[in-house]
Amino acid sequence: MNKPKTYKIFLIAIIILTLINLGFAISFYVIQKQHRPDKYAPREGVMERGGRFMEKEIGFDEAQMQEFEFLRREFRAQLTPLHQELRNLNGTLIEEATSENPDTLKCKRISREIGDIHTEIKLVTYRHMMQVAKIASDEQMNKLDAFYLRMFNNDGNQPWKHRDGQFRHRHGRNDDSLRNNKNIN
Repeated sequence: MNKPKTYKIFLIAIIILTLINLGFAISFYVIQKQHRPDKYAPREGVMERGGRFMEKEIGFDEAQMQEFEFLRREFRAQLTPLHQELRNLNGTLIEEATSENPDTLKCKRISREIGDIHTEIKLVTYRHMMQVAKIASDEQMNKLDAFYLRMFNNDGNQPWKHRDGQFRHRHGRNDDSLRNNKNIN
């Protein structure tokens, strides 16, 4: 076979293989795009868990939803720096603990700081729950209570202390109830 004819066959084969590979790449991209949620699409899943859940399951009306969305944005703004600080401290602790000569006192100090941040996160969460409870009606509070119990009960078989009377002064019969605690900091 002569060189020009071999060259043409080789060139045609490369073009055909390139087109086939390009077709597979485009097909793969299209299929992947169809089967995964778009990163920049509206965050319907988040809204379903948060705001839309409150609207559908708890029964918040439009005014309550606006207040809830405001409270949720405020809550997240408070939590974001705490979570960042927690990640930084965890990284520092791991770095120190895995160093050649770990300083036990430094590890203890960092661990206490991590515990303090966890405490602050729980307090911010508690305050948020109290604020959300303020906008709920009595009927909605029953649903909200059940929601909070499910949300914080990781072990479905764990008995809750409030069933034994720990929170017997719920719903306005004592000043420390969710609805009557107006001094939330």
